[in-house]
Order: sequence, then structure tokens, then C-alpha cells
Amino acid sequence: MNAKSGLFLALLSLGLVAMPDKGFAADDAEEGNDETSESEASKEKPVEKPEVSKIEAVPSAGYGHHGYYLSDGDANTLQIKGRLQVRGQYTNLDLGESRAHSHQFLLARARLFLMGTAFTKRLSYKVQTHFDRGDVGLRDFYLDYRVGEGETRVRMGQFKMAFSRQFIQSAGILEFVDRSIVNNYIGNGRDIGLQLHNGIDLLPATEWSVGVFNGTGDTSTFTPTTVVDPVTMESEIVNGSFSNVPNKIRPAVALRIGHNNEAMRAETYSESDMTNAGFRYSVGAAVLTHFRYGAGAASTRAGVDFLVKSEGISASGGIFADMQGPKVADLSYAGIAAYAQAGYMLNDTKQLALLYATIAKDGGDNEQEVSMAFTHFEFGHNVKWQADVTLLHTDYGVKRQDIRARSQIQLDF
Repeated sequence: MNAKSGLFLALLSLGLVAMPDKGFAADDAEEGNDETSESEASKEKPVEKPEVSKIEAVPSAGYGHHGYYLSDGDANTLQIKGRLQVRGQYTNLDLGESRAHSHQFLLARARLFLMGTAFTKRLSYKVQTHFDRGDVGLRDFYLDYRVGEGETRVRMGQFKMAFSRQFIQSAGILEFVDRSIVNNYIGNGRDIGLQLHNGIDLLPATEWSVGVFNGTGDTSTFTPTTVVDPVTMESEIVNGSFSNVPNKIRPAVALRIGHNNEAMRAETYSESDMTNAGFRYSVGAAVLTHFRYGAGAASTRAGVDFLVKSEGISASGGIFADMQGPKVADLSYAGIAAYAQAGYMLNDTKQLALLYATIAKDGGDNEQEVSMAFTHFEFGHNVKWQADVTLLHTDYGVKRQDIRARSQIQLDF
């Protein structure tokens, strides 16, 4: 050890010995401790507390995978995202002895998303509004709070009921222009309610959720205000209001459990395999029960679904049983629905996909869908062009075969 090093260590040791016990616990001094008199304070000059630099929160803003973002550098964040799907559609309808044609352009989806966290990173939120098909409305508005140190979360507000995989996944990451006929039949939808889950949007190894909802969906209904003429006893509608809040709750309960292998957890529910990685899989099972309170009938739908990806090949599908009745205790078999689809990435930007879906209702009413799709990914799902051709077969006593062709451009920004 040289002389300079020895002198430095000696001075450092002397400083540590001379340091008072309260040198690093001076909170009382900072707040003004009245127990210390001026005379006592003047006897010994305290060693100055070294300043500890704090990492200041640095606000930031920019554009990322989920759209534009703002952050205060701490717990408060905001992401702003838009989605536009411009679609051209042609339908050739089977009328028996003749056929009819329909064709139109439409905004299939024009959405605005606001997402982020507030006050604490445990509390997240999402707002989604729509401006498509000549209508304006609210799709999602919910808070999601992570409880404790684990992954259990409570979600409250209006949002998707966690039932089938094809509905849970965003409409912006589908292999086809839109979801299959099975999705409409099994009653997927949004509703106002409360859900307990473990972060199903994040694809945990074991995903689970339990939700209770109004059971009436997110669509508003018109309630008229009428006035009755006391002489003629005729009623006249003079006013009214739209609301999706029922007078009496008809509770719907949605239960879901699933498993995602480690490789799948790094992704989303996207149907296409654009990463061209190794084998990944995800499976799930769910039950959705609508209890009967007030008008309407009860129903229970139960099913299983899957998603498999490997080396640019993707396969997904599900099968669902439908039971209906006047009350839950009187449910009986009403039908079964299933779909299966497969996709293959021709290269890094192009994909072909095939779909088959069927609905077999009790009593002989059947529907079938056979579809082929082509997708060009210009910037992944953010900018893509899709086209599909579909044969729709229905048998409700009279057999029909309709043909549908769709072409759609999507922009997620």
C-alpha cells in the first residue's frame, strides 16, 4: 500500500468514528425536533448528511407497438390507438329459382382506444369507442386492479365476457376478414359486470377467469315515455331514452380456464404464425350461463378451444354445446357448433388460410361455412390487406347456398 492510499484510509476511518448515531436518521431534524435545545445543538456540530441523489421521474412520449403513448415516468401512462377496417363486400343470395346480388363499401370497424395505468401500476384501464356502420357507441370502459403481490385482478365496467377464444382475441389479429358463424351463434358479447381473473390478456401459464354480468349485453334499448288521453284512452309516445341498464338483472356467469405453454406466453391470441418459431400451443375450456330473470329464456353454452403454431403453420378451432330452456333447471339440448381453421405463411408477408364451421341445431336447422382467405401483411397486423371467399350453406327446411366475397384493408395506428 502506498503512502497516499494509507493516508486516505486513515482519514476515512476517522470520519466514520466521529459521525453521530443520527447522521443517517435525520428525519426528525428535517421536520424540526423540539426536544433538542439550542445550547445542546451548539455544543457539537453535526456531521453534514451526504446528499443521496434521487432518480427523478422523466416524462416521455412517442409511438410504439400499441400506438401513441404518454408517460409521467412513473405510474401514470396513456396509450392512444386507432383501428380502421375499410371493407368491400359482395353477396350472391340463393332465392331458390333466382339469385339476388348485394354489394357495398363499409367501415367494418372504426375504433378509438385509450389504455394505460393511473395512480399506481396496479390499476389499469381501457376505453374503446366505435364510429363504424353509421353509429357511435361505447364498446369497452373498464378498470382492472391487481390485488396483492400475486397476479389476481378484479375487472369492473363494460367489457368482453371471457368465453370463446375467437371472441376474446382482437378483431385486428384474425386470419380471416371476420370471425366465423359460430361466434354469433354461441352468444359471445360484451356486458356490464365484474370479473375476477389472473391476467388472461397476458397469457399466463394457467389462465382463469370468473365473471358475473347483467346478462342483457351492451346494446342499448329504447324505453318510451307515453301519455294516455283520458277521453279516448289512446296512448302517445312523447319521449323516451336509450339505455343498456336493465330494470331487472338477468345474470350471466362466464367461467374460463386454459393453459399456454412457455413459448406461446410471449405472444398474443393472434391466429397467424408470423414469427415462424417452434411449436407453441394454447388450450382452453369455458362455460357461459344466462339465468332467466324477467323476460327471455335461460341458456348454457360450454366448449373447448385450441390454438397451435409451428414454423409458419397455424391451426385453431373450437367445439361448443348449446342447452336452452325456460329456466336453468329445465335446460335441454339445443344444438352444437364447431369450427376449425388452418393457416400457412407463404413467406414473411403472405398467408393462405382455410376455414370450416358448422352449426347443427336440434330440430334439423343447420348452417355450414367454407371459406378461403389470403392476407398480405405490409407492417404485420398494423397494415394488412385481406380477402376471402365464402360458401354459406343453410338448411331451414329449404336449402340455400349463398356466396360471399370480401376485401378489407386494415390500419392499426
